[in-house]
Amino acid sequence: MFGRLVGRAYVWAYTKIQFWASISPENKWGKKFHHFGDRSLIMWKPTTIFNEQFISIGEDTLIGEGVSLSAGMVPGQQCLTNPVVTIGDRCLIGRGSGIVGHFSISIGNDVWTGHHVYITDQNHGYEDVTRPISQQTQPELPVVIGDGS
Repeated sequence: MFGRLVGRAYVWAYTKIQFWASISPENKWGKKFHHFGDRSLIMWKPTTIFNEQFISIGEDTLIGEGVSLSAGMVPGQQCLTNPVVTIGDRCLIGRGSGIVGHFSISIGNDVWTGHHVYITDQNHGYEDVTRPISQQTQPELPVVIGDGS
């Protein structure tokens, strides 16, 4: 009996802490973004977020726990477009997903992803076995995921 009460108290406290630690338009972390829409939330604990000033998040959007969001490859990188990553209104990005933009990623309104989805606008080749994969970059092209996809 005592163990169950402790377990329930732990779950209650963890849920509250997770909500309080989340990123929202009202807290200092949310204000770092190019735009952070009303009633949107990035659940705690994200994996990696950097160059937030190049990321725009619409209204009523929920980004799950363990998501990576970045514009560019390294913190502090100057990006060519602003915003680099745009996530529309009423979107749901599943836990453990990654969105890494270098040039332009636009996710429309009402887009829901599953868990562990990776979206990027840059890739690499591997066809030339005499060159390292890191030197076989492909051209950066915009990625657009339409409304309701």
